[in-house]
Amino acid sequence: MPSTIHICKYLRMKHLIISIGLLLLMSFSYATAPVVSNATMTQRTDGSLNVDIYYNLADAENDACNISIILSGDGGSTYTIVPALPNLSGAIGSGITPGTGKHIIWNIGNESYSFNSNQYRVKVIAEDGFVLVAGGTFYNGKSNVI
Repeated sequence: MPSTIHICKYLRMKHLIISIGLLLLMSFSYATAPVVSNATMTQRTDGSLNVDIYYNLADAENDACNISIILSGDGGSTYTIVPALPNLSGAIGSGITPGTGKHIIWNIGNESYSFNSNQYRVKVIAEDGFVLVAGGTFYNGKSNVI
């Protein structure tokens, strides 16, 4: 007949194995952050002053995401430019499903920013509980800006 000490050790070991198993199962159930890639920004040359921003959005769980943008006017040293929401349209805001070639139009003509500089950078931010920020490039009318 097993001793009380052996039974206690057995129960502790069983509890430890069950706990490790539960931790492993929980780690597989956590969502991964959405991924933004290939973000580009180009100002139109048709006189509209609109800026086209394209990006790809991936999410392992295929969840709809909240998309926002922030810009830098100093080559990426700081990101302080936040366009007014009424001046943005397309694949921005809540409920954006993953996919390629997502398109945002920024009516920069309604704001006080000028794209006469090659120092602008854009970050497209996707959130679904996690945050991932990815940079990109844009064409300022004269050259590609990274």
